[in-house]
Amino acid sequence: MVTEDSMITANLEKKEGFAGPNLLPHYAKAYDGLDRGGKERFHANVKEMAALMSKAFNVNSMGSLGEKFGRPDDRRRGLREPQICQF
Repeated sequence: MVTEDSMITANLEKKEGFAGPNLLPHYAKAYDGLDRGGKERFHANVKEMAALMSKAFNVNSMGSLGEKFGRPDDRRRGLREPQICQF
């Protein structure tokens, strides 16, 4: 669960959880402060990281994982249902 200031995970089977700070607003503010070159480097780094992760997990495209789920009419409208996936 994500709130404005916290990110919370829970394992109901083990009855334990973790609460930490929500860093997304800080990341967004830092991204907004980047100049054009900084944003281009950021996007190149993210693309490279996604390629490495897809090789590590033997996935052709990280974006393709979610495309296999949902109803066809939802995909036409650009909507996706939340899915629980087990690998």
